[in-house]
Amino acid sequence: MKKLAILTVLVGLLSVPTNGFAAGYDTPILYSARHIGMGGTAISYVNDPSALFHNPAGLSHTRFIDVTVDFTPVLGLITASPAFDGQNHESDLTFAPFFLAAGAFRVTDFMTLGIGVYPVASSGAGFTYTNSFNVDMEDRTKLVFIEVAPGVSFDLPGNVRIGANYRLTYLSFQRQQKGVGADNGMFDMDLSGLSFAGFKVGIQWTPVEWLQAGFVYRNKTTTTVEADSAMVVLQKYGHTEMDFILPSSFGLGLRADFDTFNLPFAIAFDAQYT
Repeated sequence: MKKLAILTVLVGLLSVPTNGFAAGYDTPILYSARHIGMGGTAISYVNDPSALFHNPAGLSHTRFIDVTVDFTPVLGLITASPAFDGQNHESDLTFAPFFLAAGAFRVTDFMTLGIGVYPVASSGAGFTYTNSFNVDMEDRTKLVFIEVAPGVSFDLPGNVRIGANYRLTYLSFQRQQKGVGADNGMFDMDLSGLSFAGFKVGIQWTPVEWLQAGFVYRNKTTTTVEADSAMVVLQKYGHTEMDFILPSSFGLGLRADFDTFNLPFAIAFDAQYT
């Protein structure tokens, strides 16, 4: 009876509708090969223009001009239930061509400017399956956040660097669910929009030669995507819009460099709360 009571409570709690949050859209471990090889850590020690993605304070490592071009192809398969009558299917192979193009220029002894463009978050998959009515279905979702980020950093006394960048966010959302070869279906949506309210701030500090620390904060943005028409649950609508939230996040990083037996190595650690 005790187990049955616990099970009843759990079923009841799981039946309560809740809000969905977009924290899962962020794509981790991106940009550049060096930081991917370090498990995605970068906040405390990033020293190239990918700092616009990780921590804008890192722009201050630029001596004169620095340019970074990065291509990060992400391949994936997921098993999910894309529809009520499409349960437990493996998706088609997803290919996500993530990229970063960024540059930095030291203007004065204490100020560096930078600008970059890169995808920051994404979600989606494509499924092809036969539903319960023996109809071959195409079921696809694609969501991509791309940011254009101009930034600035400053060198301060005490080996402290501070930086900030503006974030212009472009968001594209596509959703289709229809029979293979059919003109119309349950969903046919192709929406896009811009957000002009994003920013990121960060700091790096080198208290001693072998230790680096960093902090970064990204604010929450809400992007409204829209289109002149859309098909939603078999209903054709005119002007259609919806909001997507990329939540705020905090990040802390540490890196320690060692030279033991003439073998240099480093240990880096990042912690992020979204």
